[in-house]
Amino acid sequence: MNKIFEIALGIVTSIGGFLDVGAIATAAEAGSIYSFQLIWAIVLGTICVIFLVEMSGRLAAVSKHTLAAAVRERFGFNFYIIPLC
Repeated sequence: MNKIFEIALGIVTSIGGFLDVGAIATAAEAGSIYSFQLIWAIVLGTICVIFLVEMSGRLAAVSKHTLAAAVRERFGFNFYIIPLC
């Protein structure tokens, strides 16, 4: 049961990092202006977010590190600071 909570925590953490209020508001505004002309972008974006969340959850569950900590550990602090800035 403890593993399920670890996986769930990784998934919730990764979702919170990629979906925010600005993204939802921008998508709603674009939807009201362009109607269904941008539905392909929503479908493609949803599929990409599903894969990204799943991979981040696996990384967090297996390595017991967040995505940022894993990048810092694998590539060093100099590489980690570039996306951070």
